[in-house]
Amino acid sequence: MSTGWFQVLAVGGSLVLSAAATNAQIVTFKAVDTGASVIGPFPNSDAAAASFDAAAGALGSVNLIDFESAPVGAFSNLLAAPGVSITGADLFGADHEIRDAPCSNSCGFNTRSGGAQYAQLNGGTLTFTFAAPVQAFGAYLTGLEIGLQAITFDDGAPQLLSLPTSGRGAAFFCFTDAGKSISSITVFARWESIGIDDVRYVGAVPEPASYALMLAGPGALGFMVRRRRI
Repeated sequence: MSTGWFQVLAVGGSLVLSAAATNAQIVTFKAVDTGASVIGPFPNSDAAAASFDAAAGALGSVNLIDFESAPVGAFSNLLAAPGVSITGADLFGADHEIRDAPCSNSCGFNTRSGGAQYAQLNGGTLTFTFAAPVQAFGAYLTGLEIGLQAITFDDGAPQLLSLPTSGRGAAFFCFTDAGKSISSITVFARWESIGIDDVRYVGAVPEPASYALMLAGPGALGFMVRRRRI
């Protein structure tokens, strides 16, 4: 009896893990509003954001970082949300900053309706580190005029996704990487000043060991109950 139970659990666990591995792939969502002003509107970016929210919502809860409660000013290590820290430095090694007033539509501004604050990068890199890994990430990006800006991360292999240019305006860029676990994501602004706002992310699926425990839990409990009744 015990052998049969654990054979069923093992087969079931293998099927779940195999399906998760087979279906995983990177899907990007992006749009630009060229020349958009610092007060909007951003119809193309908003439409892409809505598409991402719908797709990412099928993977789990979509979390949002809008920076509205973050302390204004320079930071070297900012707790942007529970379990999410951001670090980085500009081209000259100086800290990035949280601003509550726009730079301009060519170098960064807030994109949240009714909001004011956003993260300002003057070139360099900004890294988001997650205490619990994620499988989807993105944000509104403003002031992207020059090419060669990118997002990098490791989902088991190094990945680089090029960011769109918005031509003195706003852009939305997000991706899903279903079934993967990503612990940190870096935005490369290189030599350009840009703004980042309304960051979205979705937590990763449980690790394979967690799947095994989830599958084994009810089965093991049933097995124990049967053993007691015999």
